[in-house]
Amino acid sequence: MSSGKSYRDFQPYEIKLEDFINKWITGLEEDGLYVGVNWSGKKATGYDVKPNELLEHITTSWKNTEVAQQSGALIE
Repeated sequence: MSSGKSYRDFQPYEIKLEDFINKWITGLEEDGLYVGVNWSGKKATGYDVKPNELLEHITTSWKNTEVAQQSGALIE
């Protein structure tokens, strides 16, 4: 965040995944807001996605990780 002029004074804030899913996703969706993900570089380039789409990605990744762990396919 420090590389983009508009975000230089912003500070990251840690949110528990459970709170993000159960509170933030719902609130962002209700407010019609998007979630900025993977912003990087001098121009803070990334993706803006709908909160419910991010939740789908999180859920799918989580399920895939659980399946991989159960099958022994996940390399740690």
